[in-house]
Formats: sequence, structure tokens, C-alpha cells
Amino acid sequence: MIYKLVLIEWEDSQLGFQGWKFINEQPKDIPNFISVGFLVHEDEKCKILYPHIKDTEDLEQLSGSGDIKIPNSAILKLTELSVT
Repeated sequence: MIYKLVLIEWEDSQLGFQGWKFINEQPKDIPNFISVGFLVHEDEKCKILYPHIKDTEDLEQLSGSGDIKIPNSAILKLTELSVT
């Protein structure tokens, strides 16, 4: 496989309650997530993971499913995993 397998711990934005509420009842926590996948792209803004990649030697036929784009500013930790 030509891509690194990684585990990324990241924090996300959270949409608040839709409707009227008291400001002092606003929850202060930020949801954290863990995503595992093949790192197919990274640049100064983001990383893109695919958890599912069709195993092929022909790079023109390489396809994947379930991609996620994570902004670098949201990443708490990135761990490279070994593929056996």
C-alpha cells in the first residue's frame, strides 16, 4: 500500500440547541473524535483520510470510500499505525 495508515484524534465544532435558551445553560465542552484511515492527502490546511481503499496495483484504478477532511487546526494528535 502506498499510503500511511494513521489514527487522528481531533476536536469538532458543535451546533447548539436550535431555539430559545438561557445563555448560562450553554454547554462548554467540545466534542472529540478519533478517526482511522489511509492518509491520502495532507497540506498546510488539512489532512484527508480514507478508511476504505480498493487494493489494486493500478494507481489509475485506485478508489476509496468514506473519506473525511480534517482541518489541521482541529488535530490534537496524529499517530502512524503499522500495517502487517
